[in-house]
Amino acid sequence: MSNPDIRTPEQIQAELAATRAQMSATVDELVQTLKPSTQVRRASAKARTRALELRDQAVAVATDLRERTAETLRQATDGNRDAMLRVGVVAAATVGVIGLCVVGARRRRS
Repeated sequence: MSNPDIRTPEQIQAELAATRAQMSATVDELVQTLKPSTQVRRASAKARTRALELRDQAVAVATDLRERTAETLRQATDGNRDAMLRVGVVAAATVGVIGLCVVGARRRRS
């Protein structure tokens, strides 16, 4: 009975050479991955992506707010009492904030 798993010395050497080449490539890949410059580049790309996502979210929120504000102003112009009340509250709050800013600026100058 013969064993089909018997390999020649040349086959074993070829397998060892292939394994060495594969291990060398893996080590080279790990070295490249762990380089500080690679880490910085990856972190920068991740931060840039997140900043763009946040910008897009902020733009979406601002657009929605602008549309809702325009609709409320249209309703107030058309005589809707609730809309007029909302516009009045916002106007009063704005005047209050401006007043506080003026008072604070005058105190700083004194």
